[in-house]
Amino acid sequence: MPTLSELSNASTPFAIVGYDELYRTFSYGAFLTYDYAKKYILTASARQDKDSRFGRNNVKSEPFWSLSGAWNVTNEDFLKDNNIVSLLKLRASVGTRGYNNIGLNLNNVLMTGGGYGSFPIAALNPNYGNPDLKWEVTKSQNYGAEFGFLNNRIKGTLDYFIDQKKDFILAIPNLSSEGGGYTKYINAGDLQNKGLEISISADIIKNQNFKWSVRANTSMMSYKLNKLRDGEKERIYDNNILREGYTPFSFYLVRSAGINPENGNELYYTKDGGTTEVYNSNDAVLIEGKSPLPKYFGGFGTSLSYKGLDLQADFSYKSGNYVYNSMARDMLNYANGTTGNMRADAANYWTAPGQTNVLPRPNNTNNAPGGITGLQQTDRFLQNASYIRLRNVSIGYTFDKKTLGESFPVNRIRVSLTGQNLMTWTKFEGDPEVSVGSGESQTGVGQTFISGAYSSYSYPAVKTYLFGIEVEF
Repeated sequence: MPTLSELSNASTPFAIVGYDELYRTFSYGAFLTYDYAKKYILTASARQDKDSRFGRNNVKSEPFWSLSGAWNVTNEDFLKDNNIVSLLKLRASVGTRGYNNIGLNLNNVLMTGGGYGSFPIAALNPNYGNPDLKWEVTKSQNYGAEFGFLNNRIKGTLDYFIDQKKDFILAIPNLSSEGGGYTKYINAGDLQNKGLEISISADIIKNQNFKWSVRANTSMMSYKLNKLRDGEKERIYDNNILREGYTPFSFYLVRSAGINPENGNELYYTKDGGTTEVYNSNDAVLIEGKSPLPKYFGGFGTSLSYKGLDLQADFSYKSGNYVYNSMARDMLNYANGTTGNMRADAANYWTAPGQTNVLPRPNNTNNAPGGITGLQQTDRFLQNASYIRLRNVSIGYTFDKKTLGESFPVNRIRVSLTGQNLMTWTKFEGDPEVSVGSGESQTGVGQTFISGAYSSYSYPAVKTYLFGIEVEF
């Protein structure tokens, strides 16, 4: 029937489902630009949006606006005959923008239906809707420059920015007011990101037969949580914490004090700085300066060509972020030894008095009052995930008409070999780039963890080789 659009209504296989999803967005705005003699450029914009995915009273966003200006110094008379500075452009901008890349029905309290035997049942949807959910708004300031020297043999950009997020959206898992097991998306508070971005490239050698260029870019970041909603000063988020005045999502863990060399039991720091052999999750503290958010990231590379031969290599890096290595803990935890694979160094545990720098002895029942055994969740497995990775290397050779001959029916043949993710330098025990929640946004459907906070059993970046032949007729 034309009114039944779901696939399951016309199906005969054993199991198939279908569903409709619908939301509406509406936007209107204006844009203005002014350019005087290609020297002075001004732009301004204003817009407003509506999105049905937000709460009923917050569908309409606040007005968003932007204002920017640029000065192309290169076109000024005092630089026209300059042989050194070939490009100089200064720019600045300020404005606001909204974030609405969220899932459906985060604003609605829904029921989920089903069956138990011959009885129909209904229960709250695992996502407990928030009818007051509203737009996340970012006010941005950007001050930058574009530059080039020696006929742009050397060129680059420099940008300093400040992003102030208001009412940022965050998923709160295990909602206690609904008995746990539910997730609710809220406008959690205000935070600020500051950063300096630099990119530069240079043609070191540039002639008819031989070309060599280098390039690099880096971002230097700082983060601060300015305010939480409803007068809160901190919000504990599993093993991360939001605390006013600190880096957002800093780790919140019990600190390991190593082992007692006399009996092999693990030692833990208490909240007040003492030590104990009894694990207590209430001794967790903010691990200052350690969060999943990187302080530096970027890349660098080079390109080289000599006659028909060409070579390109690119590296990427990240620094200053920490990841809780759940996989390392699992594979060193003697409590898992009968049910899963272990690392070889799991056998490096305490066996005699006086030993240090080893794992605690197995079967220690002092970890908690209930006699829990195994390695507990402490900062022992909070690891620096900084890395440098050889992202891509490509080498090729091009056979042109001079080589192939004018009578050959092909203009050009290029043979190449490319490798990806060939080498990684890191102290992290595993793949530092691939971790649970490594995506851009914490608001993905069903995603309640902090982006990049945990390394579990995600598939690592794959080392690949690709051989190619390009033929041009």
